[in-house]
Amino acid sequence: HYDAAPGAGAFTTKDFQAAMLFPGCARLSNNNIFACGIAHPVDTVTAMIFNTGSNTFGPQKKFYLSEIVDAGMTVTYAAGPNGKLIIVFNPYADGGGNFGLNRMFISSSTDNGTTWNTPSVLYNPSIINGDTVVPYFGVDAIYDQAGNYYVVFNSLAPSGEYSTAKLWVIKN
Repeated sequence: HYDAAPGAGAFTTKDFQAAMLFPGCARLSNNNIFACGIAHPVDTVTAMIFNTGSNTFGPQKKFYLSEIVDAGMTVTYAAGPNGKLIIVFNPYADGGGNFGLNRMFISSSTDNGTTWNTPSVLYNPSIINGDTVVPYFGVDAIYDQAGNYYVVFNSLAPSGEYSTAKLWVIKN
């Protein structure tokens, strides 16, 4: 919903046809708003652009369509300079990564979310210094002023023991 002024009660709404979990937003370089979240109960990363000039939502974009109900997923995003925008998602029930474990995916836009590239694997579980590194619950992203993105995530070994937790940073 969009409230024209605090307490004015004039709203713009967009029906997601699902409960939106963990919604968030970011201001784009053209001053529009990127809105994103996870549609529930079937975990789907979904997003749209809110045009601040016309107070309207653009079309809904679905990035990851899961057939698994309550699969568990985290999502983050970052808006950068010159129309750059990324969305990163970690579907725990993916199972298509190395060792049958979950991967993290990324999709990006260079035109303030008008068009997007096809989601690709950002991180695939791997063995680093003898540890199997599997993305866990936390993920966040940010751009620097030069337009480079950084994605930070935590990991657990397949044993799931918290003593195996580590923090990782990926830079493009």
